[in-house]
Amino acid sequence: MNQIKIRLDKQQEIASKFKELMEEKNWSAQKVGEYILMKHFESKPKKKVISKPRFVKPEFAELAQYFLEKGSMTCQDDAEAFLDHYNSNGWKVGRAKTPMQNWKSTVNNWMRMRKQNGQQSGSKATLTNLGDTDF
Repeated sequence: MNQIKIRLDKQQEIASKFKELMEEKNWSAQKVGEYILMKHFESKPKKKVISKPRFVKPEFAELAQYFLEKGSMTCQDDAEAFLDHYNSNGWKVGRAKTPMQNWKSTVNNWMRMRKQNGQQSGSKATLTNLGDTDF
């Protein structure tokens, strides 16, 4: 709290103008003839806090619909696997286990990783099958 002390003489005009200023600024006065201006200065003006929307876990039907929209042929199985996985780890993502912010982005990453893993395992399966055949 900052205080400014000003002593005014009996000059009525200055005192009345000063009182108006004090009332306008919501300052308080103490003692006759001596005014202590009390203004609570905040260190910094408060910033308007814009809160992020709170994360809401997707419902099974909503999740299955999104998998279908993204081209999953087994959307219900994928939705079930996704829900099981993230329910078991508390809806955390990454190695740092940070809270999930956007489940749709996580589904996109999930599908991308599944596709990459499927292509890799598919190519290995093809090589294995070729080794089993007689030429």
